[in-house]
Amino acid sequence: MVRCTLHLYLPAGWELGEGSQIDPAALRRLGDGLRERCAAAADALAALTARGWRCRVRRHDVTAEKDCDRAAAMLDFLRADLDPVALGLQELGAAAGTGG
Repeated sequence: MVRCTLHLYLPAGWELGEGSQIDPAALRRLGDGLRERCAAAADALAALTARGWRCRVRRHDVTAEKDCDRAAAMLDFLRADLDPVALGLQELGAAAGTGG
């Protein structure tokens, strides 16, 4: 089993610097960045699900898993033009795949 993570966003305080002064321009920049990240994640999600990956939303990201080995996952990533390092591709052992 292999797993990767499609990062969406962090809590607003982390994104904007909790406790710092905020202005409308900073919030608009955050919105623009979030739009770009979510669009890229949606493209990756479409590519992975088309190749048989199961995807589940978590608090701030999406986890994608497939019952295959790392070599097969790398072929999926190559064909979909996805970066395995940026998405944190990892192969899970049999015990790790059963509970998290």
